[in-house]
Amino acid sequence: MTEYWISPSSIAWQWEECKRCWWISMLRKNAVRMPRSGLPPVLERVDRLTINSLKDQPLHNLGIQGRVVSVEEKVKMLPRQYGEVLLLVGGRLDLLVELDTGGMAIYDVKMTVPSQHTTERYRRQNAAYAMALRDGPRKIAIQQTGLLCITPTFMQSPKESYVLMDNDTGEMAYNGIARKPVAFMGFDCTVLYQAKSAQDVEADIENELMPTLTEMGAVLSADRPPPAGNACQYCGYVASIMKFAQEMKEV
Repeated sequence: MTEYWISPSSIAWQWEECKRCWWISMLRKNAVRMPRSGLPPVLERVDRLTINSLKDQPLHNLGIQGRVVSVEEKVKMLPRQYGEVLLLVGGRLDLLVELDTGGMAIYDVKMTVPSQHTTERYRRQNAAYAMALRDGPRKIAIQQTGLLCITPTFMQSPKESYVLMDNDTGEMAYNGIARKPVAFMGFDCTVLYQAKSAQDVEADIENELMPTLTEMGAVLSADRPPPAGNACQYCGYVASIMKFAQEMKEV
C-alpha cells in the first residue's frame, strides 16, 4: 500500500486552492515541479527570526497563559489508512507552549493581517499538528490552538545617512556603504484563538480535519486526477497556453 506524507500547510493552502495541482504535487512531483510560492525570502527570514526569538519566552503579555518550550519542532504521526493509501501527517510546528495549567498548546506564527478568514483558513492546519502530536511517538494531548499574527504597523526613516563619499573624486563610493543597523519598523502581534479547550481541539480534528483526510485518500486512490480549481492561476495558465498552441496549429 502506497504511503504519502501530508504536510499541514498543504491542507491549509494547496488543497483548498486546487485539488488537481495538489494531486500533481503528490503523484507527479518528480516529473512536474510546481513554481515556488509563499513568502518572499526576506519575509521568510523575518518569520524565522520572529519564531526563534520566542524560544523559552513567557507569552503572558500576549494573553496566553504559558511559556514557549519548543520552536520549529518536527512532528509526525503514524501512517493511517484512508481509502487505498496510507497518509502520514507531519511537519514543522512553529510554537509548542506549556500552559500554566500544565497542559500543552500549539501556535502558528503568521506574517499577516488578523481576520476571521485567517483564523478559519488555518484551523485545519493546526488541527493536523494537534493530531500528529496526539498520535505520534510522544502522545501529547493539545488543549489549545491559535495563531500569532505579526503585522507591520509603522516605518521610520533613519536620522543619518551612511553612504560614504570618496574624498578624492567627490563621487559616491557605492562599494563602501557603511552598514550600521537602524531600527526602522514596528510590529503588532495579535492572538487569534482557534480552539480554547481540549474538547474544541478534538472537535476540530474530527469535524474539520478528518473529512479532509478522507477526501484526500479518495483522490489519491482514484485512477484520474480531480478537476482543476475554478480560481487556480496555474491551471488557468496551462489551459490558455494549450488553447493558444491549438490556435497556432490552425493558422
